Amino acid sequence: MSSSHQTCLDILGLARARVRQGCEQILELLLDTGSALHYAVKGGRTELLERLLEEGAALDEVNEYGMRPLAYAAGVEDEAAALKMALFLLSRGAVVDSFAEDRHFRRSTAPESSTPLHEAAKAGHLAVARMLLEHGATTSVKDASGYHPFHLAAKHGHASVVHELCAHGVSTDSMTRDGLTASDLATADSVKDALRRHVKS
Repeated sequence: MSSSHQTCLDILGLARARVRQGCEQILELLLDTGSALHYAVKGGRTELLERLLEEGAALDEVNEYGMRPLAYAAGVEDEAAALKMALFLLSRGAVVDSFAEDRHFRRSTAPESSTPLHEAAKAGHLAVARMLLEHGATTSVKDASGYHPFHLAAKHGHASVVHELCAHGVSTDSMTRDGLTASDLATADSVKDALRRHVKS
């Protein structure tokens, strides 16, 4: 068993023990930190996620880094695991354009916050990005650095995601807050080629 799985079980076990002791406020604190859900997402544990939600965990709660479970899932390193967890969370009612909060826990629903699509684009997860788009993800939201998901895909060399976003109507001329286009950010030849094809089309 991995350390992250054990941590999830430890948190859940402690929560249940506190309930038996009548410490409902401590249970609420444990679940509302979001940490248990995020550990379950990282470990690909849908059954543990289900149990945590049944215990009252908040589906769109943030962890200590301001990340909501769906955005966290979209950026998980293994794409198959990312897709599995993202689909599960969406099936349970997670908001596809749920915004991250900043690192200082200032509540933010404004544009210029990271969304699950930003995380999928940055990680190069084509299947996850496509699934989020099919669920209505917005392509025009800027993150805290002023980047659209399209800019992140270009910057990190993910030509397939660049192509997918262009196919969903993203303009190759869209700019970051600093006035940079995807062409300015792209370093990978595959991304540059993809951008040239869409400019010509």
